[in-house]
Amino acid sequence: MPNIQRLKGADVVKRATYEEGVTEIQVVCVKYGTKYGADYVNNLYRGVKRNLSLEHSFSCFTENPEGLDQNVNVIHLKNDKWKGWWSKVNIFDGSNYGSGKDEINKIILYIDLDMIISGNIDNLILNFQGKFTTMSTNDIFCEQTQDGYNSSIMLFNAYTNIKTDIKQK
Repeated sequence: MPNIQRLKGADVVKRATYEEGVTEIQVVCVKYGTKYGADYVNNLYRGVKRNLSLEHSFSCFTENPEGLDQNVNVIHLKNDKWKGWWSKVNIFDGSNYGSGKDEINKIILYIDLDMIISGNIDNLILNFQGKFTTMSTNDIFCEQTQDGYNSSIMLFNAYTNIKTDIKQK
């Protein structure tokens, strides 16, 4: 059984429905260029801190960490071929999360910078079954596609070994 501790003095999670053996939760976002400034990262960080009571870390993939809260871990973007929102591809490079040996039990929760966390998100983690997870477009009003996918929020194991060598035009 994973030993995930709830913050604020709550009890240890006794039974979780996500993959057994989870050792760490890492929340990540991507900030590239000037469309979204450090304030978006800092607001997301504070929203997650308020609404995820499971112990976790928070990291931002970026080429420019200026203005980020001191508690936000910075992961420098390695691949400058991916511009704009394509920079999100960097989150799937397992080497960003360690050697790969121990990271198989680390959950990554990716959240877009324009998302506002307004309530508890513990169940996103607690219900994770160990397989890549993303949002359906079916209940998103502004999406024009039924039965599609939206990558604003994604969950996966850190060492996913997803290939990122797609050619960008």
